[in-house]
Amino acid sequence: MSVSTALTSVILSVVSTPKRKLNLAFAGVLVSSIGLILFGMARNVALLSISLFMVMMPLPALNVVFKTILQEKTPEDLQGRVFSSAYQLAYGIAPLSFLAVGGLVDKHVEPYVQS
Repeated sequence: MSVSTALTSVILSVVSTPKRKLNLAFAGVLVSSIGLILFGMARNVALLSISLFMVMMPLPALNVVFKTILQEKTPEDLQGRVFSSAYQLAYGIAPLSFLAVGGLVDKHVEPYVQS
């Protein structure tokens, strides 16, 4: 997983970001989503590796796009507040998703796996 994010980081440092940053974000989300679908269907190590590579590869590009848009659109005197709020929200929601997924998997997915 680290190889894919490192590779994308190197590519981003060499290539300039495009003018239409949202297109890069949409492409990254698409690649990551396809990787998640493949990960769910994978039954061998090779497909698992490829799918995880696809999931992790766009993350640095998405972070670059997010930070760049925030910096460009937010007035300088408000950037500290906006950045801290955005990251507090992102890091605060992650543990909630872990709590929610556990119950959903136990109730809806596990019965199908056991049969």
